[in-house]
This record gives sequence, structure tokens and C-alpha cells, in this order.
Amino acid sequence: MSNILAFGAQFFTPENLYLNWFTAVLLFFIGVYCMAGSRNMLRTLIGIEISSKGCMFALLSAGYAIGNIDLAQALIMIMIGFEVVVVAVGLGLIIRSYNQKGNLDILDLKNLRG
Repeated sequence: MSNILAFGAQFFTPENLYLNWFTAVLLFFIGVYCMAGSRNMLRTLIGIEISSKGCMFALLSAGYAIGNIDLAQALIMIMIGFEVVVVAVGLGLIIRSYNQKGNLDILDLKNLRG
């Protein structure tokens, strides 16, 4: 099984598997904190992206752990496709809300009508 190299370091080794899981969970909870800790729509969108990156890293680590990294990479590519759609729709809502209200408060989104 080949290891993924970045700057000469091997991240996916059996010794580093717990560190990978910890990093994935940490990324997920940082994203949840960004989503829950702010009413700013842009920070919420960034929090969604950080959480999804944590999920992707956990999926990649799980794929390595069970020896089926190809399936994990295929699922991650599908997740990236969904992320692109979420970011496009989210940024569209953010731009529209900012043009109408002048701020990015998520509570003003309920008054956004086309």
C-alpha cells in the first residue's frame, strides 16, 4: 500500500492513524464552532467548508485503515462536487443579502425575497 507523501513526510502510516483521526475530529469541531459561534453568513459558510474537510480527512483515514483507499478517494471526489454547489449557492445568497441589506447577518436572511 503506497503512502501519500507531502514534503517528505508520510502521513498515512499505522503509527500516525490516531493523529489523523484526531486532526479530522479537530477540523470538524472547529467548523462547528465557526458555524455556531457567529451570525455572519460568510463565517458560517467557511465553517461548513472546514467541517466538510474534516469529514473528508476522516473518510480518507478510514479508507486507509481498512485498505480500500480507492473507494474513499472516489467518495471524496463526489463530496467535492457537492461542496462546489453548496459554495456557489451560499455565495449567491450572501451577495444578494449584502446588496439588499448591507450586512451579512444571518437573521436578515428570512426577509430575503426575490
